[in-house]
Amino acid sequence: TTLAMGVNLPAETVLLETVKYSSGVYGTRPAMVPISAAEFQNISGRAGRFGLKPEPSPGRAVVVAGSDFESDVLWTEYIDSKRGEKPHSALSPEYFPDVVLDLIACGFGRDRESLEKSLSGLLYDGGINGEELSGIIDRLVEDGFVRRSLEPTPAGRATAESGIMTVSARKYRQYLAARYPTSDIGWLFLALSVPDFDISLGCLDRREYTARLYEKMLYQRYDEYMGEIDVFSDLSIGREPLDHKTMSILKAVLLLSEWAGGTAVDHLEQCYQLCHGQIIRLAETAAWLVAAVGRLVKAADCRSSIPGWLDELTFRVQFGIDTAMRDLHHKIGSRLHRGHYRQLHDNDLVTAGEILKAGREHLGSVLESAGAAERLIDMIEKSMQQEDKMNKSRNNHGIDTRFNPAIIELDGGYEKERYLVKIDGFPVRLTGKSFKYLAKLAFSRLINREGWVYKDDIEAGFNQARYLYRLKQELKASGVPCSIFENNRLGYYRLSMEPSKIRINLDNFKNHYDFELREIADKLALRMVS
Repeated sequence: TTLAMGVNLPAETVLLETVKYSSGVYGTRPAMVPISAAEFQNISGRAGRFGLKPEPSPGRAVVVAGSDFESDVLWTEYIDSKRGEKPHSALSPEYFPDVVLDLIACGFGRDRESLEKSLSGLLYDGGINGEELSGIIDRLVEDGFVRRSLEPTPAGRATAESGIMTVSARKYRQYLAARYPTSDIGWLFLALSVPDFDISLGCLDRREYTARLYEKMLYQRYDEYMGEIDVFSDLSIGREPLDHKTMSILKAVLLLSEWAGGTAVDHLEQCYQLCHGQIIRLAETAAWLVAAVGRLVKAADCRSSIPGWLDELTFRVQFGIDTAMRDLHHKIGSRLHRGHYRQLHDNDLVTAGEILKAGREHLGSVLESAGAAERLIDMIEKSMQQEDKMNKSRNNHGIDTRFNPAIIELDGGYEKERYLVKIDGFPVRLTGKSFKYLAKLAFSRLINREGWVYKDDIEAGFNQARYLYRLKQELKASGVPCSIFENNRLGYYRLSMEPSKIRINLDNFKNHYDFELREIADKLALRMVS
């Protein structure tokens, strides 16, 4: 199993066994069974690696046969590709529409020819034939995810960027067409009522289901929401018993509503029989799905205020903290315990200034820990000192100490796996990721007067600061003395240059393999025409 996981072994020769312990039936004792041809190909490929030695030295996988008969069997099943078992794709056909939509949304399927070419190199043995592809495209068009021109609709792009399945997005849109929820519980029930939610995260056991604990809790404590969530259930809640799936969703919804409201972890653990780690995992999944719903609502109506409200719900569900603490959480993050955030909120200490003004003694009594108060004040002071230092370096006596080139040109010419940027005519070559980050900063500066762009709009995830630091180091290594971009310590970045000093080679961007850079070129070209 270690070999099958793809561990890189620095060995030229590996002796393999062709049987494994397995039963294939839950609850039965394991037995020795032959490995499949696909498993043999996988583990035999672990032997040796190019680059381990200066000279070419391919690895060897050795299987020992106990007899001539066994040798014939091993040869037929594992070596002779014409007679042995053929590997089969593990990707179920039900996921093909998701693959096609993702390719179209990211620009690898701008027309039928490029889409077929992308699929032929992506899926085992072609995966999708022409007739199947036509059917998938017809369904995506019918569902409103793709246009006939093979361009994603706003709903299709929101689905692809959220990472949810098309079947889940279709169900969300059906629910939203019927009714918008009006409460946290309603939105959570809608968000979790799709195939993308793994009901095992709720850990509903037989005792809880048989006793109908959460159905009774709904009647006793949340009966005003029964009519709302009934719209998003396949069953008539309150008139017929809930099945295991609906009960699992209900348990997760009730737990998350209390978690988002700030209920203490020990109470949740005792009430719902889940440990803290399980609650966090459930909360992260639910936050992802709530955010996906928000994207779909925004795609349907960009003027709606609901996506902003759902963004706040996403934050509360993910971290179990009130949105009033969002700025402080952005500065401190998980270094401060969730319970301490609740204590600060209950005592009207929600900003860094209010916390510092309260003083160590009062803060210690609020947090019930002098040490926690000391650490919190220290973290806030260090953050503010860094911000003050940065502001002083920029505004000292009215002199701008940043590197201020006369012109920067993002050429995008490709050579030796790097992309060309010219700063005052001096060539600088950046890696693909650094070039893309710089391009997004430049684009934001060109279309927005202030030029600030939030880190999640540069790239989703948690590694933006690391990649921006890498960009800075690559520029420095190429002879650029100082950083050409800045941040406001609130997660926003911008290129520290006037828009008139920025040039972008639209022709190279239009032919770039990255769809986001091509999209930048299209938007800038449209602005030039208008």
